[in-house]
Amino acid sequence: ETFDLKEGDVVKVLGYSKEDNRGEPELRLGNRGKIEKIEIDFPNIADTVVERKPSNIGELREGATTKIRGALVQIFESDPFYEICPQCGIRVRANDDKFFCDEHQYVTPDYSMVLSGVIDDGTMSMRAVFFRDTAEKLIGMNVKQALQIARDKMSKSAPVTENAAKLLGKEIIFSGRVKRNTMFDRLEFIVSDINEVNAVEESDKILASLGG
Repeated sequence: ETFDLKEGDVVKVLGYSKEDNRGEPELRLGNRGKIEKIEIDFPNIADTVVERKPSNIGELREGATTKIRGALVQIFESDPFYEICPQCGIRVRANDDKFFCDEHQYVTPDYSMVLSGVIDDGTMSMRAVFFRDTAEKLIGMNVKQALQIARDKMSKSAPVTENAAKLLGKEIIFSGRVKRNTMFDRLEFIVSDINEVNAVEESDKILASLGG
């Protein structure tokens, strides 16, 4: 069965949950899964979204989903690339010079990116992690372009060094979720989006808060 879905539709999903490569729960359909549209009167999701105010890093707790207004003060120059399944996008495991996906078995992998650094909002600093689309947005290019630069310059960290470094010290709005890194027993901010600070909007918010 095929049908059109739009934002705000209610659906019933039959599948299973599994952690993705970010360590976050992900609902997967698998071979026997299915999705059904349910026709009920339900408020449009777009009408129920609440704008979150930026939080101070010093106030954050594990599990919090929020925004941070701060600066990227450090970006770690490591290999940002990793192999993913071309069908489901999940990270694959190397096995005898081949790559294995739990759902799709042996595959010829595609590539994605993960970057990490440190953000600071003046109250304190926190390690931040940028996956996939957010990593591409941070360095201003997609993974294919980044891979080409890495190969041309024979340095996997070249795209990070040349592009993300331009953002160091610049004030940015980071949206995301606070997660505990169990290996190092520390809180990290998993960034889902980044946006430049709009000076006009910020001024209007300040005036509004003052009753002006």
